[in-house]
Amino acid sequence: MLGWTLATLVVTALGLIGVAGCVAPGIAARQYGILVADRRALAFVRAMAVRDLVIGAVLGLIALDGARTTLGRAMIATAVVPIVDLVLVIADRRATAQHRLDGTAALHASGMLGLVVAAVALLAGW
Repeated sequence: MLGWTLATLVVTALGLIGVAGCVAPGIAARQYGILVADRRALAFVRAMAVRDLVIGAVLGLIALDGARTTLGRAMIATAVVPIVDLVLVIADRRATAQHRLDGTAALHASGMLGLVVAAVALLAGW
């Protein structure tokens, strides 16, 4: 039961992040941790938002099928995304000489942690 509850929270969060990024890409870029000076670059933020929507939708469809093991494995595989996002933010900060990480690092790390914890709970049958 815990695994399904956590999976529902993860799928919902991905959906909300995706919608927010499509509707307000400037705000989403700041929350992601990269400042976008060129408004044309907001197209990439929207693309990342669609990525999150699609990942959430795929995980949601697997959940609707009740495929606990498949969902857990898919969540572990999906946990690579927030890790790469964190690496990109850190690289951007270094490239722009802004070595101070704010809450965005925690945001990406918690996304990865949420996916892994939900996956472990599902795979353990909790």
